[in-house]
Amino acid sequence: MKKNWFEVDKEGLARLVARQGKSFIVRELVQNAWDQQVSEVHINLEKIGPGKVRLTVVDDDPKGFIDLSHAFTLFAQSPKMGDPTKRGIFVLGEKLVLALCYRAEVSSTKGTIELSKQGRKMLRKMRKCGSSFVGNMKMSQAEYDELCKFIQRLIPPVKTVFNGEPLRSRAPVLEFRATMPTVVGNEQGQVHEIRRETTIKLYEPLPGETASIYEMGIPVVETGDRWHVEVCQ
Repeated sequence: MKKNWFEVDKEGLARLVARQGKSFIVRELVQNAWDQQVSEVHINLEKIGPGKVRLTVVDDDPKGFIDLSHAFTLFAQSPKMGDPTKRGIFVLGEKLVLALCYRAEVSSTKGTIELSKQGRKMLRKMRKCGSSFVGNMKMSQAEYDELCKFIQRLIPPVKTVFNGEPLRSRAPVLEFRATMPTVVGNEQGQVHEIRRETTIKLYEPLPGETASIYEMGIPVVETGDRWHVEVCQ
């Protein structure tokens, strides 16, 4: 008798998540890095063959992954569930990214996980600090260009470097407090909505940008309004 009730079809999941475009790949990985105790995050996107790229995201959190199994376990209990100032609380994003990879490696202070066609393999090598995600995936030129454009739109809370060049920091033109709805989880993993006071920041869009709503530095929807509006929860 098998312990688990469900099996996940990786290829089927990949087809579903691919419909939302490739920008979510960086969104999920970068938000998880920003949620840690980091001073720098490095993003690299390189072409490794016709229609293939390698994406690398590295942070310098001294502790690295709290639980390395979260890299491959869907909906595990997240230590961020009760904190509305954190971005990734459902322990889902990395798995959606992995669904699009044909090879990947997640490395941290607790060890390394290698994922390939042969399956999942635990390696002994460890990082002295921080975590890194390396994923090889198929990507068209149009998708590559879209992903690069998305990365340039990020408003990083810490130094964030893309292909060797730091993303520009942005100073808000206005900052104020407002009460907004958000979701949190309790110790049992139950999610519910609350209203709390948070900071709202307005930014001048850069040339060629469409004003958008941001959640903690990450663009989520274009509005076409006068300002970028960042909700800090």
